[in-house]
Amino acid sequence: MLRDLIAAIEQDREPFASGRDGRDCLEMIHATWASHRQGARVHLPLDSREHPLERWRREEG
Repeated sequence: MLRDLIAAIEQDREPFASGRDGRDCLEMIHATWASHRQGARVHLPLDSREHPLERWRREEG
């Protein structure tokens, strides 16, 4: 994907995967972590945009 991004910049075209695609993938990863931590299903889009590991670290004290 990195090579495609570089080629897209050089060729003035859209990359195969957009920034929106990347954001959506990260949200699914965050949802997986949240579901594991809560022991339950979570719904997308997530309510919080905060990184779950940062929030959990703060909650743990």
